Amino acid sequence: MIGTSTFVAFVWQRPLLGRYKCNIDVAFSSHFNRTGIGICARDSEGTFVLAKVVTYRYRYSVDVREALGLYTALYWLSDMQFDNFDFETDSKLTCDAFHATRDDYSELNVLFLHVAL
Repeated sequence: MIGTSTFVAFVWQRPLLGRYKCNIDVAFSSHFNRTGIGICARDSEGTFVLAKVVTYRYRYSVDVREALGLYTALYWLSDMQFDNFDFETDSKLTCDAFHATRDDYSELNVLFLHVAL
């Protein structure tokens, strides 16, 4: 029996005027035992501004890959002294962990705690 799949189409939403949107996607390779992170920034008109691709030597779990992608983007843009970005990720868990206000010492929150310091 062939299963059915449901696909949801999402439309890119503009950031407010004067802000940028940073999209983060992650991937992995079992064959090469690597994790890849793609970061793309666009302005409020949707015009490409800058991008970066980073690879890490290990294949991490899905949750850690997504958190590492956000961490990498935050660190990179902070180093470049950009501060008016909205971030978009595929992981609700990563978003919730980033905004968590309780004491949480999971792998995800330890990454975000490091960013805040």
